[in-house]
Amino acid sequence: MPNLKVGDTAPSISDVHWVHGGPLETFQPGKVYILVFLTTVCGGCVEIMPDLVQLQENYGDIDLEVIGIVFKGSATAAEARVYVNAWLNQTCANLNFRVGVDFTGQIFRLWINPIYCEVPIFFILDRGGNVAAIDPTDLDDMVPKCLTAANSRPRGIEVIIGVAADQEAAKANDLTKENGMDSTEQSLIDRIWTAIEAKDWKTALSLLEDGISVMPDSLYLFQLYAETLIDELQDMEAGCPVLRKFVRLAIEKDTKDWLLGAMYQLFDSSHDYSRFPFGERLSMGKALSEHILTLCHWENAHSRAEYYQAMAHFFHEIGNNDVAVGLFEMAVTLLKGLPIQDEVKQLARLLKTLAEYKCHEAVRAELF
Repeated sequence: MPNLKVGDTAPSISDVHWVHGGPLETFQPGKVYILVFLTTVCGGCVEIMPDLVQLQENYGDIDLEVIGIVFKGSATAAEARVYVNAWLNQTCANLNFRVGVDFTGQIFRLWINPIYCEVPIFFILDRGGNVAAIDPTDLDDMVPKCLTAANSRPRGIEVIIGVAADQEAAKANDLTKENGMDSTEQSLIDRIWTAIEAKDWKTALSLLEDGISVMPDSLYLFQLYAETLIDELQDMEAGCPVLRKFVRLAIEKDTKDWLLGAMYQLFDSSHDYSRFPFGERLSMGKALSEHILTLCHWENAHSRAEYYQAMAHFFHEIGNNDVAVGLFEMAVTLLKGLPIQDEVKQLARLLKTLAEYKCHEAVRAELF
């Protein structure tokens, strides 16, 4: 979980000890930067090195610079530089971007909450030195838009919202078909997404409110309403009551889809709830977990795996990573025992997240 939010001014990295490339005292106005936080104990950090090299090669001539910051706990900066330099030589022979080492964890803590630190994590800085995006889902799409955007915070936010809207619109059609929505609901959702894509937020919110009043049992409309207010508009004042109602309804309905939907809405890492009272989120998560555990006794292996996965995100978010890893391992065991080919993709996602959580534990151990 980053300490920073989109639109914040990027903290200084002047205290970084540089391993590859010359020192960078300040971010230069007019340039776009991609900062990637890495560690030497993370398999995912090794895997993305060729992608970082390619980004620098593709856009280095048009005002973009990739910077890697590697954490390596050490008694001295010199020892850390030697270790990281050897790691770089082993993992990336054609390194073409600047890399620095943070041997105390001080720089990491300025940018990222170490309790929830997951690496690699990307920050894109706009031409004014502000955070334009955090861990965007598609760098190849995001980077050109940041390079062509004006040097202002609103444009940066518009780009991010536009990318999210495109992605979510595509998912909407799949979800509505998958969930068997009737033609009335499908038509309403199409109109909502048309308004979202046009950034006509007044119309989108009005349609969502009308839809929920007419179809109070529509889980998808509740999810979309909460995400529009909180993720897109960052309106916590209006979004928090909707989120509370969403969780309350999930507990009242006590069904798998609603409980899982509410749990993911609260604790999926893609949502920013840094301004929502943490104690209240914790209380909501506990209440949802109690209902989920009760339902688990009556469910098949596939459903139990889905429940464990949702609860793992909750425990990971609140800092209890050992329990999160244990839940993911149980979910993996359950899915491996199913002779169903349809579970292959879900199992692959579970194994990937499990590896990330175990990596997180190693990183956290080093940072502390």
